[in-house]
Amino acid sequence: MTAFSQCHVIEIPNFRWGPETEAASTVRLALSGLGCGNCSKRVRNALISTPGVVDAEVNLSAAQADVRYLPEQIGPVGLTRVISRSGTGTHHRYRAVPVRALFPAQVMRA
Repeated sequence: MTAFSQCHVIEIPNFRWGPETEAASTVRLALSGLGCGNCSKRVRNALISTPGVVDAEVNLSAAQADVRYLPEQIGPVGLTRVISRSGTGTHHRYRAVPVRALFPAQVMRA
């Protein structure tokens, strides 16, 4: 078995869109341990599969993830745990640290 076949990951689609997702918050997480596109897919798949996660984008080159989540179901600490566990059963050790919350742009008043 080649290293590629042990590491290959198929990205799962995101089906969580609806009126309840409008209340989602967004957090940016700094990531470590990602070495290739399969790593970023593995982390994204773990996030998307987590109850309360609406959407996740993992940027390998920036080593960060932007995650939309429902705060009543999961928070940034829970998301970091999901990412850490996503390497279980592989030779990968992923870590995440919340960088900052992202808020919709607000209109500045003069």
